[in-house]
Amino acid sequence: MSCTHEEFMKIAAKHEMIVGNDNGLNRHISFSRSGASDYSFQLTTWENHLCISGDMGTYVFWRKRDMFNFFREPKVHQINPDYWSEKLDAVGVNDDCREFCIDSFKAALLEYFDDCEFDCLENKEKMREEIKNEILICEDEHEAIAYVRNFDSQYDEYFDFYDFFESWRSWKPFTWRYIFCLRATVWGISQYDAYKAQQQAA
Repeated sequence: MSCTHEEFMKIAAKHEMIVGNDNGLNRHISFSRSGASDYSFQLTTWENHLCISGDMGTYVFWRKRDMFNFFREPKVHQINPDYWSEKLDAVGVNDDCREFCIDSFKAALLEYFDDCEFDCLENKEKMREEIKNEILICEDEHEAIAYVRNFDSQYDEYFDFYDFFESWRSWKPFTWRYIFCLRATVWGISQYDAYKAQQQAA
């Protein structure tokens, strides 16, 4: 389940910002609940890079000279998980932006199969039953991959799921932690912008 904007805002409601470094493209800004570690995060930038780190993981993005501008582009509260994942330069050793979901895997596998064209529709329906009985009985990622790779239909000896693995993005949804960090990045930059506006006004 993804971290919604509403969920994030409830978490961030009591977060305080501390600007530790603010020197052009080099910034280090911390957000926490009075210094507590739970849900705390830091935004660190240098030329062409932005790193968000903290309780929800570590993700480093690479794209523009000033990465704050990159994350300012979406409309308010909007994030772009798929496109932004393409700009990931590094992730924490215990982090990833996607995770295996058995329900997403099964739905994507059937969708992939249904989109395949066969000369004999009757055989296709029989193969669909094979898939249900031989692959969709899987209970975890290890079984899922093994069953798919070992699938050998008696109705079409040439059919395989080789191309299905090329579309892994469709059956591996984004992690809650990754979405949290994206929302935290956008929100944190908005807090920083408000802080800079107050400075200029003063």
